[in-house]
Amino acid sequence: MKEILKNGAPGLLLMKPKRIALFGGSFDPIHLGHLAVAREVFQQMKVDRVWFIPAWQSPNKSTDSFTSPEQRMAMVHSAIEGCVEFEVCDQELKRGGTSYSHETLEELQRLYPETEWLWILGLDTFFDFPDWKHSHRILELADLIVAPRPGYDEARIKDTLNRLGTDLSQVSQPVIPNKGMNSVKSEGLDHQIHFLAGPRVDLSSSRIRQEFGKNAVTKKMLPPSVVHYIMDHQLYD
Repeated sequence: MKEILKNGAPGLLLMKPKRIALFGGSFDPIHLGHLAVAREVFQQMKVDRVWFIPAWQSPNKSTDSFTSPEQRMAMVHSAIEGCVEFEVCDQELKRGGTSYSHETLEELQRLYPETEWLWILGLDTFFDFPDWKHSHRILELADLIVAPRPGYDEARIKDTLNRLGTDLSQVSQPVIPNKGMNSVKSEGLDHQIHFLAGPRVDLSSSRIRQEFGKNAVTKKMLPPSVVHYIMDHQLYD
């Protein structure tokens, strides 16, 4: 465990089977929206930890890197410092190459076969999920947790569920609940998709990168420690 976790007390996770939520992404940079979603997942889903997994190279992102993997890892570290419910997992950075979620889950399942896994997605990412490489394999290994965005499209959510083989007649309406969460199961798959009611945060790492040096408001979208790191290392100039 110490080889892949970079925060907290890894030894505690070896004591008994655990319930772990995985939050993958570029985190370029990690912002307050990411942290709000992670806290909501921790509270709503009753997980033991949320693991942040910075990608070496996200499949759906440009290969033009704004920052190094080490810098993105450092920003995540600084953002979650002192939060015992959060950890950083460097598995995808060590593996290198394109970071495919099904490969990450398969590796973790081999390492910790008694752990229950959940994978966190933002709603925009969920819309693309049926097109992910081996998306059904991911649902064989983990539940999905979908965090909403303001002004979401309910019809598009249903279309995505339909593409995943979901019987929509069995789905509570609206799919994004007004409070709590709504859990959906796709036919033939062991795991569920959980739609959270909140937080409905509209923050964008790409906007922060583009405007950091010229719009002071973007600094309020980040943990202070991340702002200091960006300025100290002259990122996003």
